Amino acid sequence: MQGRSIYEEDVHVPLMIWSPSLYRSGRRSQTIGSHVDLAPTIADLAGVSAPADWQGRSLFDSRRPPRAYFYAAEDHFKLGVREGNWKYIFDLREGVDELYDLGRDPTELHNLVNSEPRRVTRFRQRLAAWTEANRRQYGPASR
Repeated sequence: MQGRSIYEEDVHVPLMIWSPSLYRSGRRSQTIGSHVDLAPTIADLAGVSAPADWQGRSLFDSRRPPRAYFYAAEDHFKLGVREGNWKYIFDLREGVDELYDLGRDPTELHNLVNSEPRRVTRFRQRLAAWTEANRRQYGPASR
């Protein structure tokens, strides 16, 4: 993630790969990824296996889930997940949910939380699982 927020103007970072030997013509992918996917993607392009302890997956791996997680901890402490055109944000301090359909609302002006309660529940569960996985991996060792 770059910037101070988890809104599109800060997290939407294009990635361009130029390799005439791999790609004869340009193409645009709708793959959603995050910065943790960058090193595994480069390893994949170089024909090298990524170490098992790397969190990310190659953006070319057809088995990777079509989502990315992110957080901001400067002005507010917010967690987010993007899956397809949908983006969910949860403000941990305020307990506020936000949900956007980026295909219809790329500037994140229309919060759809009230009209999509099942989607909000599913995304909140995904964030809870992601947070727990990170706590287990990076938290203090059990005594």
